[in-house]
Amino acid sequence: MKKFIITLTLVTQSSYVLAREDWFEMGRTDESSYSINIPSLSETTLYGNKVVKSWIKEVIVYDITKDGLSVNDHIMLMYYSNCKENTLGLKSQTMYRKSKVFGQPINKSYVQMQDVIPGSIGQKILTYSCNGMEIKNSNQGDN
Repeated sequence: MKKFIITLTLVTQSSYVLAREDWFEMGRTDESSYSINIPSLSETTLYGNKVVKSWIKEVIVYDITKDGLSVNDHIMLMYYSNCKENTLGLKSQTMYRKSKVFGQPINKSYVQMQDVIPGSIGQKILTYSCNGMEIKNSNQGDN
């Protein structure tokens, strides 16, 4: 049922997503807002397993962590989601302060996949990535 609701939300809000530069907000923490770029979802292979590659934008909405980033600064994250094993791994991370790269970008050649914590932002990234890819694949079959 939860999968159906998320899928329905993705489909019904697709025109709204496109109006917002293709980003769909998945959730918030005390400090950040997390959005996923649905059109850029793609499949790749990692260690012999099919995974979904997704871009996530984390926008600082309340500056709790004193790490040099402030309100409205953001972090671009690329995650790999293994939908069958319910695991998630960070592939790359770039921080932006006042729209300029801040700090040292991370681009991992080895992606460590980890189990997601139920109810976490990681769970939302996995769910939206997997369901979004499923919708993209079913729409391609319609053409």
